[in-house]
Amino acid sequence: MLRAEDVSVSFAGGARVLDEVTLGLAAGRKTCVIGETGSGKSMLLLTILGLLGPGAAVSGRILMDGLDLLRLSPRELRKARKERLSYIPQGSGNGLNPLYTAGSQLTELIRFHREVPQGEAVSLAGSLLAQAGLDDPFRVMASYPFQLSGGMRQRVLAAMGLSGEAPILLVDEPTKGLDRARIDLMAALFRGIEGKSMLCVTHDLRFARQVADSVAVLYSSELIEEGSCGEFYSGPLHPYSRAMLAALPENGLKAEAGFAPPRSGKVAAGGCAFASRCREAVPRCLRGRPPLIAAGNRRVRCWKHAPEP
Repeated sequence: MLRAEDVSVSFAGGARVLDEVTLGLAAGRKTCVIGETGSGKSMLLLTILGLLGPGAAVSGRILMDGLDLLRLSPRELRKARKERLSYIPQGSGNGLNPLYTAGSQLTELIRFHREVPQGEAVSLAGSLLAQAGLDDPFRVMASYPFQLSGGMRQRVLAAMGLSGEAPILLVDEPTKGLDRARIDLMAALFRGIEGKSMLCVTHDLRFARQVADSVAVLYSSELIEEGSCGEFYSGPLHPYSRAMLAALPENGLKAEAGFAPPRSGKVAAGGCAFASRCREAVPRCLRGRPPLIAAGNRRVRCWKHAPEP
């Protein structure tokens, strides 16, 4: 359905916020992209949508239905976004217009995409808000955004993203600001989606485990691991992936020391981006950047999984 090939994004100063990322989204499948803040997760979605602005230098290809989204004219890109892509942004629901009620914004979107009467749009809006875990959907519809909490606004945006019929759903941190019970409701909502392909970026490793068919890990703007959800959680291959899972509360909160390297210094330093924090690093890790290496049905950017030279 959607494939990014060697996608790199740079801004002024030469720092890369995405570094040769190759990632595919299969029809009807759900892929969660995980990684710490600043790894490039949200930037990947904005690149797909063409929302980076004129200051970004983008290379590579993003293919959808045989079209390269990076080569489309503004008019062609708007058409592709309307017909094929739906987006749920993060940010505590700040994407809502403060001058209109949540219901008017949601029903307007439903009528725009589905061309249904107002009464049917209102009914569908209430159903979508209930599925998103809002206990009194019609009160929420009558409220202005400032009358709703950040978590409630985020769930309104989720309902808006699900209101259309686009086959590809791009989701950015859908559980941000929600408590555990609401997160479980959102997980059930996304898990129950059928007939759509979903690319979701999230910090929430438990949410990803609940909804994903496959998992991709970004670290310091690079894709470092990709594979099925079951294989990832039962036996992650990259040391960084293992460190993330070890930091979960149920696994003892064993957080890894240090920080991701500054992007401006990463290229000059060379080697594996995680080497300075990795307990398993060997001299080879400091000398050259590992490629993405096939490991069964998975891919991993780690010299430990490379064939012997």
